[in-house]
Amino acid sequence: SYGHNTLIPGKYPEVSAKDKNGEPSLIGYCVSNPKTYEIPFVIYDEIIDRHLIPNGIPSFDIGLDEIGDYIAGNAGDIFKLRSPWCRCPACTAKGRGKMFIDHAIKLLCHLRDRGMTNIYMYHDMLIEKEWNSIGDNTSAMLDALRENDLLDVVCVDWWSYSDHKEYLMFQTTRPDLGIRRTVKPWNGYYHWSVLTNPINNSYLLGKIAYEEACEGMRSYSSWDESYDRNHTAQADFAWNFAGAGSVDDVRARY
Repeated sequence: SYGHNTLIPGKYPEVSAKDKNGEPSLIGYCVSNPKTYEIPFVIYDEIIDRHLIPNGIPSFDIGLDEIGDYIAGNAGDIFKLRSPWCRCPACTAKGRGKMFIDHAIKLLCHLRDRGMTNIYMYHDMLIEKEWNSIGDNTSAMLDALRENDLLDVVCVDWWSYSDHKEYLMFQTTRPDLGIRRTVKPWNGYYHWSVLTNPINNSYLLGKIAYEEACEGMRSYSSWDESYDRNHTAQADFAWNFAGAGSVDDVRARY
């Protein structure tokens, strides 16, 4: 909905983030332009009306992860560094933290008003890490969720794909904040990835989720049946962590 966002601003430059010269970056959004929200809300509503409501599904994921400057954001010049952070006067006056939170709140309020009771968003733009150019926004986001009566419907999804505890992006999902939480391990396969065995990653995040009473586990993946062992391990760690045993137990049982 922000960082991983090149199609809509590439096709509709009017709503794209603007660079320092006022030209469309062709990635990201100008979050100060009301027209920015017309297109995604039409898409959201079609998904909700056509697929979710008829099937009794009240859940929607808005992403909001990995917002940063990247190359290869537009086929017209794959080596040009483009930024999703709009630099028009109105956006610049807000600053990146407020731009991010204002954008998130607009999306969340629309989805809540359309009946979504589980709205997922990623954690990584809320905590202070080296790739996060907007700093620690946890407290400000928490205040905004409270002010807009969103705490009951928003669930923060904590993702990290390391097999080693010390290299996880986080060591806690911050239950002290009172925000709904899930964890998201890696299931081992994505289109550009080599063959990997991430069962230990699933175990580490499953352990955090179990000890901190998270709502559950959501897998980051592209589906492939040949990764059945990983899917099975994630199911064990998600539904019955205490009974699943160690990583070796899960492998042996499989």
